[in-house]
Amino acid sequence: MGINPVPPDECHTAVKHWICYSNIVMLDTNVKEVGGRETGQQAIVVGVIEKKSPSRLTALDFPVPPTVEVDVLQPDGSIRHMSMPTDVIETGAFHSQSLAWPKRPCPGGFAINAPIPQAPSSQGTLGATVYYRNKRCILTNCHVIGIWETSPGCDVYQPEPKRGPTPVRKNRIGICNGTFEIMSHAAQNPDDPFYNTYDFAWCEVTDESRLTSHAVQDIYHGSAPLEIRRDPAGVCVPVKGERVRWIGQKTGYVQESTIKSVSTILEVRSFGRYTYWKDLITITAGATAHLRSGDSGAALIALKDNKIIGLMTFSSDYDKNPMQALTATRIPDDDPVMGRRRQRMFLSP
Repeated sequence: MGINPVPPDECHTAVKHWICYSNIVMLDTNVKEVGGRETGQQAIVVGVIEKKSPSRLTALDFPVPPTVEVDVLQPDGSIRHMSMPTDVIETGAFHSQSLAWPKRPCPGGFAINAPIPQAPSSQGTLGATVYYRNKRCILTNCHVIGIWETSPGCDVYQPEPKRGPTPVRKNRIGICNGTFEIMSHAAQNPDDPFYNTYDFAWCEVTDESRLTSHAVQDIYHGSAPLEIRRDPAGVCVPVKGERVRWIGQKTGYVQESTIKSVSTILEVRSFGRYTYWKDLITITAGATAHLRSGDSGAALIALKDNKIIGLMTFSSDYDKNPMQALTATRIPDDDPVMGRRRQRMFLSP
């Protein structure tokens, strides 16, 4: 199955009518997981609002069978009958509310952008409102509100879908107060590339403004800010193997997965440039663990202590794996030490 996977279209054809049942909200084709671990076996993944025992199913619920018969078209034109397993996962209800619409006060998980010449219509996600550098700030990616070598100081907005990328003054949250510059391959010696560590930016917001809240949509509803997990030296600490969750404005619902590595090195091509990265957090992809364009900046929150350990950044063809790995940036120290080989930090005037 792993060598010759069943085409998703053929899997979906066999089960697409299941989505009409009230308890089923998602159908996908992915690797089956048991106890949070991948089995390597391809399966039809069925997302349900709530997992129920057979005795609790009602007349409106559809009992998902353990296997599904699928007809697979072979290269020679013949039809092969196969039995595929199902994998039932609990996703909760998918909300119809768009996270791209302005909201006051705005929680984490909603869309933000900073209209700038390089990418006037780009959007990302407000990760969370926390205390950073002793100020109340929203956290997101540099490539969301500070694209590449752009200095801080640009206005940060919640976009208005009806009006397109043109900013609406009432939707302004503040200005980008600081970034860590993303150094590109074009500006350095390709034989000795600069390794970026952070894709990170912040925007100060006051408590009095009521522009944002400390909540994170569908994850955290408290009035106190979430904490950033740090060790005694002030360094952000993710842990390999721990369970994490996040919500991006484009995907629009809470996702959950496992940290695969906390020290990944990658070469990434984006915006026509190569950049090199180290100490990235990589996260196992899956049926309910993926990123779409616009999810960048979402807060990565550990399940065990509800602390922020990074910001979702991008997906990539990690190790040529057909299932994309997801990557997150660490959160820099509150007062990082600057050095010749350290990524450059910029502050607004």
